[in-house]
Amino acid sequence: MAHYSYHVGQIVYIGKQVKNNKWESLSIPKGKSEEYLKQMLDNHRE
Repeated sequence: MAHYSYHVGQIVYIGKQVKNNKWESLSIPKGKSEEYLKQMLDNHRE
């Protein structure tokens, strides 16, 4: 299983290089977790 995650990391690394400034983070940006949680809760209530 660890072998697959290693390759996924390689693909993400290459994707970041290819997209350069147009890259969008795959995770919640630092300092934005509360905003993200609020957005997710609001979307869930709809």
